[in-house]
Amino acid sequence: MSGRLTFHATFRDGSLYLASRRGILRIASSPTVWAAKIDLNSCQGPAWAESFPRFRLDRLFRLIEKLGMESSGDSWTYSTGGLGRFWAPPDTQATAEACLEFLRSAGLTLCRRIAALGSLHFTVLYYATRLPVLRRLLEANLGLAFALTIHAARHRHESQQGLDLMESLLRRREAEIATEIGFPPGSWKILKRVSPGALTQNRLERFRRCLWQPAKARIARHLHRLGPSVMEILAHNIIADDCVSLIDNRFLYEVAEQESAAARTARTAARLFAVFSARERYFPDTPICIKSTKHLERLYDRCFPYFDSRTLKTLRNVRFPPPPIQGDTCIHPIKTGDELIRESTVQRNCSLTMFENVVAGEKYFYRVEAKFGFERCTVELLREDEEDRTIWRLGEARDSANRLARRTTLDSLAVWLADQQHLRDARVLPKYHPLAYDHGQCEEQ
Repeated sequence: MSGRLTFHATFRDGSLYLASRRGILRIASSPTVWAAKIDLNSCQGPAWAESFPRFRLDRLFRLIEKLGMESSGDSWTYSTGGLGRFWAPPDTQATAEACLEFLRSAGLTLCRRIAALGSLHFTVLYYATRLPVLRRLLEANLGLAFALTIHAARHRHESQQGLDLMESLLRRREAEIATEIGFPPGSWKILKRVSPGALTQNRLERFRRCLWQPAKARIARHLHRLGPSVMEILAHNIIADDCVSLIDNRFLYEVAEQESAAARTARTAARLFAVFSARERYFPDTPICIKSTKHLERLYDRCFPYFDSRTLKTLRNVRFPPPPIQGDTCIHPIKTGDELIRESTVQRNCSLTMFENVVAGEKYFYRVEAKFGFERCTVELLREDEEDRTIWRLGEARDSANRLARRTTLDSLAVWLADQQHLRDARVLPKYHPLAYDHGQCEEQ
């Protein structure tokens, strides 16, 4: 939030209104469970509604800090000057008051605690304001409280069912709650050590699945803190009963000690995965065992000179043919070998090995940003020559863990690619897409 802020806010009729270029988000100050987003580019009124809005509380607190406000207990005062520098006119003070009134309505202490979480802020806030016992669980076991909230939030369109479910579970002990929401026996103690910054819905779900594996559960029991990098490493397939020798347990203990409680980005895990990706691609027979963070840094630095000598010398300065489909604000064509190297390394996929196909005009790669409903992924386009024209269809779209992108992302990419070529969606679908199959023929076989 530097310079002019990207959204405005105002408080009226008991609700907080947050406006940006994309629309207006209305949140009742109670806060109630309902929020509505009005599309500014549509004349049809509310175009989107969600029972559990995901607007993050920490952004409200950063806004208050940027506006130059100081807190003392539950009383707030304005500092002198400096407001206009951070807030676009004309309604600076009303905007600040809107945020303050919303935070006061739920309790500043509670909002501060929940703002440290990675996602589902308003969901947690909604339940915490209605079930006081959840506040005690937040203090005793933040990881379990977050997991329970996610479990209850699945009744997003039936908020009362979610409340009843959570209230019945909160009457039990921590171990019983953990078992009821699908965690293995004894893991409620592990959840106590999950750092607040590491709590996101997808990460916690993958961590829950990995705790059912004995080798990973044994490691997790001995780590005093579970930050984002440790959780990502444990959830990855490099730690299993048959390949645990790839990293030493001492390395995980060191990573756990170094990660701060507020860390949200798994930086160490990203470097570790990049090293293993390079090993699998270029020297798969070389034994490796990461013993410390310094050892990882040495290997990481060593990979790139080796990488450079094998591939970068010929690829770094290669310019690919013009992109067959122009990109937009979310989908960017990868136009040079240097960009493909960076994308392949960051996303840990094998797109780099196909640069010759790109030069030959058989394939083209695009970088998809995580916004406007897409997930961060690398998408491959395949050229197909028909009798009357050349068309480009979707190949694979893979995320940062080299997994196939979600169905919603594939659908959106298909719509984008079909519109660019003035074709029906079915003609550009990848072969593994559910709608690309001949279901009747498959059933006969």
